Amino acid sequence: DLLRPIYQQTAAYGHFGRELPDLRWESTDRAQDLKNAAS
Repeated sequence: DLLRPIYQQTAAYGHFGRELPDLRWESTDRAQDLKNAAS
């Protein structure tokens, strides 16, 4: 969603070690689904 600038939260000091709910790329809830699809 380009109208909601979520990347501003990571503009300084990056995203490592932060628990920010808007960072969808940090979500691993579908990791098992992807693993099953790849095998």
